[in-house]
Amino acid sequence: TEAAPTMPRLTHSNVTQHMDAINRAEQALVSFVRVKDNDGIHDGCQLIWNIGLPLLQPNLRSHVKRPLAAAAAALEDTVSTYQ
Repeated sequence: TEAAPTMPRLTHSNVTQHMDAINRAEQALVSFVRVKDNDGIHDGCQLIWNIGLPLLQPNLRSHVKRPLAAAAAALEDTVSTYQ
């Protein structure tokens, strides 16, 4: 059997760029929530997830906890408005 692929190690520069990008995406998500733009909320959450994936390594997870929690809360609020 083949070994599972491993995530490449991120350089300090990569981590900094991902953190900056995820923080900007979170700011955009807050704006979409404020104006109740459901399409923007969904896009913002998807962007936060995609940017955050490389940061889910055990030593970096603390950097994505808040943005992912904000995305989950925004999606939960969006779903509750449809019910």
